[in-house]
Amino acid sequence: MREKNSTAEEQGRALQYLKTHSVWSGIAPQALEEAVARHGTVECYEKGERIWGGEIGYRQALMLVLEGSAQVKKEQLLLSVHRQGDYFGLATLYSSAGFYAAEIEALGRCRVLSIPKEAIDALLDAHPQ
Repeated sequence: MREKNSTAEEQGRALQYLKTHSVWSGIAPQALEEAVARHGTVECYEKGERIWGGEIGYRQALMLVLEGSAQVKKEQLLLSVHRQGDYFGLATLYSSAGFYAAEIEALGRCRVLSIPKEAIDALLDAHPQ
């Protein structure tokens, strides 16, 4: 079962990770906080549960691992592991493919922040620097 509840603690933790990356340095902290509070969703995945993959549930979003880890695989080949503080979804953010090139699966209990493309676009439009 996937939880979709964002607590203030989870949003605060997500903001801490976002603020440590230089890509967000040109965005006012309050704008970033508002985007996460308004549009961010924290989802919980259990071991073996697919987070991304194929065409089912395809969405364009920036994802941030808040807790746990997830493996990235293409067919049976392990490509990488995302751990706490790592992003994924950048490759699909502006892609028109409509499917994921790889699968991402939770290696254990894993909590992930999702910020939809529309919210990312609004931040970038308002803060082009």
